[in-house]
Amino acid sequence: MSNHGLVKILVVMLIMFWLPFSVWADNERPSFNSSRYKEDYIFLKNPSHRTNFFDPVKYIPLNKSESLYLTLGGETRQHYEFIDNNWGKGVQDNNGYYLQRYLVHGDLHAGERTRFFVQLMSGIETGRNGGPRGVDKDSIAVNQGFIDFKLWDESEQSLTLRAGRQEIIFGSRRFFNYRERPNMRLSHDAVTGIFRTGKWDVCAFGALPVTNKPKVFDNTSGDEKTLWGLYGVRKNFP
Repeated sequence: MSNHGLVKILVVMLIMFWLPFSVWADNERPSFNSSRYKEDYIFLKNPSHRTNFFDPVKYIPLNKSESLYLTLGGETRQHYEFIDNNWGKGVQDNNGYYLQRYLVHGDLHAGERTRFFVQLMSGIETGRNGGPRGVDKDSIAVNQGFIDFKLWDESEQSLTLRAGRQEIIFGSRRFFNYRERPNMRLSHDAVTGIFRTGKWDVCAFGALPVTNKPKVFDNTSGDEKTLWGLYGVRKNFP
């Protein structure tokens, strides 16, 4: 069977697998976010809201008061890529190649002020002439692993300190993004302060980009590239 035929079969299988779950989904609940740490399933504390197939792993209470709860999740991207000629630059490949990316995460909320988020990532490359590029393959890595402390939460104002490995996204994502297009996403070892008041969100940050490496848990950041700044945005909705 050709690579093209295999890709078509995989696409059909994925559609058949996902369709039932998309039909069962509750249209009133928040949709999945490509930045999974932005999701919050506290609304599932109400048993009447637990209508989705995956709800038992989206909200797992760990104590009697349910102030301590865990969310589990994951995703995969299956990507076939074929580039013809490419102006004759680089290694030529007449068959294309197959990229796979797997992400799994756990989100632990300990009361209203403390939260731990961990996301593991693995990437596989198959069939590329010249072998994988630096952003194609990783056995397994910590893509994100941070802790949130809500230092202040009053009325419509809050101040959160986030420390650890994290994806950073600002605005139109031209300067800070999690690098969705390549197989391996980009994260930073960073400390971020997040202040929200009314229509304003303001972030102060210092960060080191994480370099992707192909072995097990060997991704690191170095001080040769240091990023820091202040970012603010005003929401226009009423």
